[in-house]
Amino acid sequence: MSIETIIAADRALLVRLEEFAQTPGCERFLATVTEHMGDESEPWLAHWLIQPAFGLGGRPIDIVEQPGGVDMLLEQLVRIASGCA
Repeated sequence: MSIETIIAADRALLVRLEEFAQTPGCERFLATVTEHMGDESEPWLAHWLIQPAFGLGGRPIDIVEQPGGVDMLLEQLVRIASGCA
């Protein structure tokens, strides 16, 4: 795989993250992690959304696009965030 291919794939992933960041689903995620993890949780959330989550079967950013994905991921975030409180 060429460097250009890797850059294009990463860029596409970041564009999807940027688009999701403008949605009510992202607002719900951010409110949840902020409540449990504090005001500096937004960078953590962005990283979590684009990294593979093996227990979820893929990247959270992919799962949000599936029916019921936002609610399923919100439950996961509550579990993660509650463990950090």
